[in-house]
Amino acid sequence: MMGFNVAYCYQYNFILSPELLPLIALGIHYIFKGKGPWLYILSLGYAIFASFYFGFMLCLASAVLFLFWYVRDRDTLSGNKKKIWVNYIFGSLAAGLLPALVWLPALLSFSGGRLNQDSILDFTFAENMSAADFCAKFFIGANSINEQINGHPNVFIGSLALFLNFAFFSDRRNSARKKIVYAVPLIFYFITFYIKAFSMVVQGFSATNWFNYRYSFVFSFLMILIAYEEFSQLREMDAADFKKACVAFVLFTVLVFGQRYSFVSGGGMLLSLVFLSASLGVIWWNRIDPIRAPTDLLVMLLVLLCSIESYANYVICTGVLKEWEFDLKDYQNTLLVGSVFSEAVQKADSGFFRMENEHSTNQFASNDPRLFGYNGLIYFGSCESDFVYKGLSKFGMSWVINRMWYKEGKPNVFDSLLGVKYLISERDLAEEKAYERLVEFNGYQLFKNHNALPIAMLAAPDNAELTLTLNPFENHNALWKSLTGFDEDVFNQQKQIKFTYRAGIDGTTVDRETAKAYSASISMQAASAEAASEESGSGSEAEKASVRDVKAIRQGNHIECSFTAEQDGPVYAYTGLMVDENYGYAGEAMYCLGNFQKGDEVTDYIPVNAPPSEGLLNLLCAEYYIAYPNQKVLDEYSAKLQTGAGLLEKRSDSHLTGQVTAENDSRLFFTIPYDEGWTLSVDGKETPLEKTADLFMSADIDAGEHSYELRFFPKGMQTGEYLSCLALVLLIGLTVYNHAGKKRSYEESSEEALT
Repeated sequence: MMGFNVAYCYQYNFILSPELLPLIALGIHYIFKGKGPWLYILSLGYAIFASFYFGFMLCLASAVLFLFWYVRDRDTLSGNKKKIWVNYIFGSLAAGLLPALVWLPALLSFSGGRLNQDSILDFTFAENMSAADFCAKFFIGANSINEQINGHPNVFIGSLALFLNFAFFSDRRNSARKKIVYAVPLIFYFITFYIKAFSMVVQGFSATNWFNYRYSFVFSFLMILIAYEEFSQLREMDAADFKKACVAFVLFTVLVFGQRYSFVSGGGMLLSLVFLSASLGVIWWNRIDPIRAPTDLLVMLLVLLCSIESYANYVICTGVLKEWEFDLKDYQNTLLVGSVFSEAVQKADSGFFRMENEHSTNQFASNDPRLFGYNGLIYFGSCESDFVYKGLSKFGMSWVINRMWYKEGKPNVFDSLLGVKYLISERDLAEEKAYERLVEFNGYQLFKNHNALPIAMLAAPDNAELTLTLNPFENHNALWKSLTGFDEDVFNQQKQIKFTYRAGIDGTTVDRETAKAYSASISMQAASAEAASEESGSGSEAEKASVRDVKAIRQGNHIECSFTAEQDGPVYAYTGLMVDENYGYAGEAMYCLGNFQKGDEVTDYIPVNAPPSEGLLNLLCAEYYIAYPNQKVLDEYSAKLQTGAGLLEKRSDSHLTGQVTAENDSRLFFTIPYDEGWTLSVDGKETPLEKTADLFMSADIDAGEHSYELRFFPKGMQTGEYLSCLALVLLIGLTVYNHAGKKRSYEESSEEALT
């Protein structure tokens, strides 16, 4: 019922492991009581198994709790210290190593992706979060859409638990040493909220992308432990100290109220005070009349009040997220459509292919392939190896930071290369992509791409060393020619493009003289704000046909790109910087401008989101390309590669077998991202796999008939299995150690009794 769980209640992976922290803490408590470490090992081990990301945070939290309790109780541990250290250290090793067969290969797979972060040495103090900002999160309803995504730590624990922390540090019966011992862990985690490097360390040496401070539940749990410590002795607390705590809480509330935060209302703070007043009233009643208000009744009433307060916080905090919800219409228009088409395709086609949805359930990097169980190109995640999303982007895939997604407007050449055989769309793709329309349902249509390449095929030799450029159309031409051994291009590129820099149509963004100066420096023709405004009403064919919101682009600084169509059919554009993480613009990468006739005048627009400079404008124009797919060449190339597919069978998700007949020495090419976990054997002999086009896998194969096997065994899996077995040995050793200790204690106590 803490604020962390409320904030992330719709993300099950955020609450799988954190919920086990109380059991982990109880397991450590048992260790201090001289009991075995089994609860600690099983709870921590399962937490790491369920999510080794949060498991790492829990491992660190367990170390903090152990040291905290050891320093607190060291004077009363007497002869049990050795046993406590043995059980904790070896119990922690056992808990960490038991799920090693899961976390080790997963961790190694992040190399080249999430682990490649240099901000671990960034010790910048986060001045954007004041102490008052942090304090505001303790009140009911402290949440908003922006706060949810990139806000402050979620540390809500209820007004009573918060008050008891004030009471603990106000209580003069608690020695200075005891207060310091309890304060140090809180201060440690509080500092991590402010220093980026510390925050990264606590979160598994990884920076977050949305939903910051994912370890805030540990801070809340420490505060709850302190609250319990004070609650257990609250009856004897001096009245003066009690009043000091009340005054401190009121001042705390006034401090937050004075800031007027948008994500927490005065009503929420008032409601927190009401619940606290009711709780303190019950406690005071118990103090002055323990006969009519016995402890059992006190506990029941406080549990009830805390539960109601937590539920009120849940209702208010989740209420602001209503715009993220799906209603029945959303289900019918997206989920139902995707499910119907996915099931139909899988029943009709049992072969190897990929499928995509132009209008996914979430237009920003959806999880449709996993949601509907079909093989898509990508999924929404931040843990891809960087060469995968960067490699796909070189062929026109949209990507931002370390995420990529399939969007409408991709050419048939792109789909065919990556084996996208079926496509769901609201648009008619028969003219644009020459796809076969299969069926229509609820406004959506299912299309079939007859040029889709197979997952495995024979290709021309010597294509492993292919060099790619920043131009995706050139990259497609180079790869397709390399695979087939032919010489024609699958994309014909536009030769002449006229660039014109324009200030925003409101005439206030950049003055005309500045615009002309920038334009002259890069050989561009500047137009006035008035001219741009006059043209805005007419619109062009490109503006009407483009998948982009070009009207929104033209409201700000932009570059106007105009050219004369050089052939009939669809026209595609690519703007590299629109998907560059340095500028943070989630653009479409490769997109369709529409279908045109040769000789048509076409206009496109590049937004200039950063302050315009000579270097930026040069770069934007240098990485802008226009091309036309050559359908005749694509048909010829895909037909050749499809004939070299041979027979491919799936034995399991990690085991494929196939047979091919090569007339000449060739390469066996797979449209599967390269990974060290894949191994290939041809005719029973292991054959090395190479990375092709910075992305795919391929291997040399001789002329003749061949059978092959492709297996996937994650890197580090075998080592992880050995470590898990080592954990079992540790468990056996701990069992023997604790059993011997119990037997020795029993014999010693028996001798004392006889004496």
